[in-house]
Amino acid sequence: MDPLDESSLSAMAHREPGQYLRITKMALRQYMQECLSQNGQFHQYFEKFANSVADFHVNQELSSDLNKRHIQIAAYYAGMTQQSPQIFIQDGGYDYVSDSLGSINAGWNQQTKDGHQIIRIMDVVKIPIEITATALSEQEIEDLSMFFSMAFGQYQRLTINYLLRPHTTQSGVYWEVRIPLQHNVSPKSHSPVAPGEPRQQLWQVRCTFTVDFENSSFMQYRSQPLYSSRRGDLTLQIPDTLRLGQEHRVVLLNRPDPVVVYSDDARIAIVQRATREWIIRPRQVGTFNLIVARTAGTEQGAEIYTSQEIEVVAR
Repeated sequence: MDPLDESSLSAMAHREPGQYLRITKMALRQYMQECLSQNGQFHQYFEKFANSVADFHVNQELSSDLNKRHIQIAAYYAGMTQQSPQIFIQDGGYDYVSDSLGSINAGWNQQTKDGHQIIRIMDVVKIPIEITATALSEQEIEDLSMFFSMAFGQYQRLTINYLLRPHTTQSGVYWEVRIPLQHNVSPKSHSPVAPGEPRQQLWQVRCTFTVDFENSSFMQYRSQPLYSSRRGDLTLQIPDTLRLGQEHRVVLLNRPDPVVVYSDDARIAIVQRATREWIIRPRQVGTFNLIVARTAGTEQGAEIYTSQEIEVVAR
């Protein structure tokens, strides 16, 4: 594996979400290798329907056996170490459009005092791709042009290979490369290999399309709001006396999050949560304190915002 591919996978494993270009080019290179390599996952299809490109030996050392056809597939210039034919993958940057503030797609409050939560960051970016094939013969460049049409056209639609995903998944890290069902293959062109040598030409053809790269990673996040509620900001609107058997809704003004509302004596009255409000249900005559605190339960050392003494009377 290319060292740059290894570093990008390592970055993704450590919840770094910005590996759009490296991961995309790695996925495309691996897909084409699986199509052309002798032991590739999709090579059998090309043996039956496109045998003109079925005898390539991909990214292997050059052999003295003249019957072997070698080809190199690379995503970085540093990896181009052999003579043509070659396939080179190049990106055209990307268009980043965030679907939400900070690309946060979802979040789960951990109910900790310092505000920790688990968030999911998800991005979808469009990346223009240009794949260039070079060869020293016109026949080989035509074969590679046909390979582009098959690998990113008919064959890809039959086998749903327009969704490129990792072979193995790691908990908390997910990505996929979505290849469009349309692509463009340029006319073949050529230029002299060396000045003054018109008989030896370098042939080229390009395949272009724009992919969607989507990644999703989960991480722990702690927000630090510029404003935090102070004790005394919150007020209760509830009478000091309740009748037995009469339920009463608790209204909180300037309510901060997260808070819990409870009775300090469940024998006299209990408090039940109902979506964004609380309901007091008196149980017997007596007096109890209605408490609004930052976390659930006084045994956790909750910070009490406010409290009110309430008397339950008979009907």
